[in-house]
Amino acid sequence: MTKQELKVVVDDLRSGKSYWAEETGAEGLMDLMAPLEGLALPDFQKGKMVRRETVVAFLRWQALRFNGTVDEEELSECLGLLKQKQVILV
Repeated sequence: MTKQELKVVVDDLRSGKSYWAEETGAEGLMDLMAPLEGLALPDFQKGKMVRRETVVAFLRWQALRFNGTVDEEELSECLGLLKQKQVILV
């Protein structure tokens, strides 16, 4: 992901933009994030193409606290993994 793409998904996260309907429940959210399962594992495919909605949902799940604030340390770690694994935003 480029620096500009990272900025776009972080801006979506901070603005509270949601791409999935709450009616779909947790199963729908898990389906949305499925392409990023195992991101931190060594055998995760480099250069994987992932939709913007998936990355925002993943960051929301990983870095958003219960009080609505963003865990900056976790966000930084997740963004580092996205860059390290060369995830391509489509």
